[in-house]
Formats: sequence, structure tokens, C-alpha cells
Amino acid sequence: MARVAPVLLEDESRSWTVLDDSGWPIELLDSYLGFLTDIERSPETVRSYAFDLKDLWVFLDERHRPWESMDLELLGAFVGWLRRSRTGVVVLAAPEEGRIQMSTTARKLAAVTGFYRWAARSGRCPGDFVGQLGPTPSGSYKSFLHHARRRSDRVRPPIPLRVEQPAPKTLSEDEIARLVDATIRARDRFLVLLLASSGLRIGEALGLRHADVDAPGGSIQVVPRRNTNGSRVKGGRSRAVTVGAEVFRAYSDYMHDEFGEIDSDYVFVNLWGGRRGRPMTYPSVRDICARLGRRAGVAFNPHRLRHSHATELLRAEVPIEIVSKRLGHSSVQTTSAVYSHLLPEDLRRAIEAAGFVGGHR
Repeated sequence: MARVAPVLLEDESRSWTVLDDSGWPIELLDSYLGFLTDIERSPETVRSYAFDLKDLWVFLDERHRPWESMDLELLGAFVGWLRRSRTGVVVLAAPEEGRIQMSTTARKLAAVTGFYRWAARSGRCPGDFVGQLGPTPSGSYKSFLHHARRRSDRVRPPIPLRVEQPAPKTLSEDEIARLVDATIRARDRFLVLLLASSGLRIGEALGLRHADVDAPGGSIQVVPRRNTNGSRVKGGRSRAVTVGAEVFRAYSDYMHDEFGEIDSDYVFVNLWGGRRGRPMTYPSVRDICARLGRRAGVAFNPHRLRHSHATELLRAEVPIEIVSKRLGHSSVQTTSAVYSHLLPEDLRRAIEAAGFVGGHR
């Protein structure tokens, strides 16, 4: 059965491929995933698409259908196959549901249709099926489900899926404090405090250089650049993010106690596992989160710290325009859409603060 495997590139960054039953890369999928890496799609996106295309290959193999035979009817069958619990498909929904989440299904559809568009443009398959998917999105390479298209003539998916935006999961102040207390290493403590205090994406943190840490100015500079560990700044825009003195003290402790004489421009580097002094990677962070989570009894990931910081700012009535810029969102609408999860007490508090009682002012 097909399986996903990491690939170490010449510049020591990481990509992903799909292997066949004999352990050899499936050439077509390997070429497409390499294309995504070349156009600098996020390493996590490439990894997710590798698993999505692996699912497609398992589905086609079960039906003894060649990949070139894809049409809308078969694509619909693929969606139904995904929505049922099956061997070889990663079930991400709650166990009692026995199905993957609709948002995950939408992403898998994006991966599949993006793959077929690429195959048609590169002359690897007929364009009949691709023509049924609607116009190719303009500009840089985007799948047909690309969410950023807001115009009335945006491309609609051939199989409409109703995807509800789930409320982002957050951590309480007590849970974050428990995570900080559970850290043993100065580097990990600095990482948790930085993410919780700044709202940085993990890719932005992993791409930090020492020159980006502006302690006198009280800020962290987020700079888009090509990083050897595959990390990236989403949107490609620079920004300065202010943080408190506690974060800079944690950075100083890390530099003094652990970083020492290591010769690296990167802030976050391997100290114990892997090659010492090499920039940390996404898998390394996942391992740290797993260890800290078990030790503190708190389930978390870096993005949950980001959501927690943004939610805290909004509840403190920081203008959403400021929060949007701090998070590096492309627009205020993006921030509003993600953080439309205010709890009833938040709504009540806002109404009372505005002088409304019982619907009257």
C-alpha cells in the first residue's frame, strides 16, 4: 500500500513524497510534490497534500482505475469514500463520528484537483476532466478551493461542500503557565513564552535570526526570507511584533545557558537531538509539544498558543485592526472570520459596556 515519506533536499530542507508497495517513489506524485516545494508552498502544506494524494492512490487502486480515468463521477465517489471510515484513511474526526472532518475533505479535494490541473498543464493527462473543474485560478498557482478569492466570479468547486469554520481552540492563562513551568530546557521555555506572548506562527519563529531580536526596542522582527529548515513567513510581509521583558529574559537565559558558542544565525537550533547547531524543524517542534503536553497535562500545539494570544487581545478590547496587523493576516476580514467565536459572556460584557440593557440603551 502507498505510504508517505520525508525527503531531505540538497539545501537540507525537507519535502515529502509518496512511495509505492515496493518502497519506490511514485514518479508522478513525486514530481508534483517537488513542484509544490519549488514554488515555495509551505512544508506543512506539501506534507498534507502528500497524504491526500496517497489517499487518492489507495482509492484508485481499490477500484482498479488508472489515475488518468478521473471524472466528476469518480471524484464524487472519492469524496464519499473519504467521508466513511476506511482502512488506509486517516480519520481525524471524533471517534464516535467515524468520519474525517468536512474541512479535511475539502483540503483533500483541493490537493486532488490541484494535482490534475498541474498534470494537464504539463501534458501528462488529457484536459477533459480539468475543463469540468471550471476556470483555472489566475495569478500564482492556487487550487480551486483557494479561500482568498472574494470576487463574485470566484471559481466554484465542482462538488460543493459546506464547510463550517470551527472555533479555534485556545488555552487558559493557567494552562499556559503550566506549560511554561513544565519546561526543563531554556530554549523550550523561550519558545513557549515567545509564541504565547507574540502570536507568531511557528514557521515565523523557526525562521528567526538573532538580528531579528530587538531587545532595546522591545520587539521581534518578522522577516520573509528563504530558510534552510523549510520555515517561512506566510504572506511574505515583514512586521515588528512587540513583546514583554519576560520574553527577552527567557531569550537571554537560553543564549547564556544553552546556545553558548554555537555558530548559527538561527535563534532556534538543535541542541541535543539531530545535528547540533542546525536550525530546528517542524517535526522537532511537534516532539517538544508532545513532551511538554504530557508533562503539563495540557494538549496543545503552536497554533493554539497563537489563537490564545489573539483571543486574549480581542477580549481586552484591542481594536481588531491592530490584532490583524500583529498576527500578519492579509486583511481584517480574515481576522474577523477566524475569531468570530466570542463566548456568550463576551457578548454580554460588550453589550453592557455599550450601555445596552434588555435591548434598549
